[in-house]
This record gives sequence, C-alpha cells and structure tokens, in this order.
Amino acid sequence: RAVAPATDRAALAPERLPWCDVCNNLKPPRTHHCSTCSVCVDKMDHHCAFLHNCVGADNLSDFVVFLFSVCAGTWFVVIYAVFELIATYSWRGGGDLGKDE
Repeated sequence: RAVAPATDRAALAPERLPWCDVCNNLKPPRTHHCSTCSVCVDKMDHHCAFLHNCVGADNLSDFVVFLFSVCAGTWFVVIYAVFELIATYSWRGGGDLGKDE
C-alpha cells in the first residue's frame, strides 16, 4: 500500500479528525492551537504569561504545584510582615501613639 502525501487530508484523517491549518497537521480531540506558542497543545487550558508556556495535559500538575507554592509564599510574606509590624510597634511604645501629654 502506498503512503499518502502529507497534504492529502482525506488519506491522513479517515475518521474525519479536525485539521489545523496553521500547523498543517491533524488535531486530535480536545487539542487547541496556541497562537502565542504556535503549536497545538493537547487538552489546552490556557497560555500562562508568567511561565511563558501553555498549560495542558502534560504540565497541568506542575502548574497546580506552582500556584500552590505562590500562594504559600504570599501567605508567608504577609504573616511575616504582620509580625514585624507588631514587633516594631510594640518596641517603640506603640500604646502612646497619638496621645497628648
């Protein structure tokens, strides 16, 4: 049997899979083309500007770990800042602020 040329869509997609005109290739189900990365990504969620990468089936768990670490780091900084403010306020005799003598 002869191999069909890459441009023959009917020979490449007998099950009528969608065709990506940008990549010039078949798109499996739940695959979307990212205009930023210029690739088709399986189960694409979104293109993350912070990671400069598409979030899809291959790296979704890594993205969730990244979100968790960012949230945990933010809470650590907020709690540390509150304790530093309390320590600075009490060290300066904060109970007397704003009172007339």
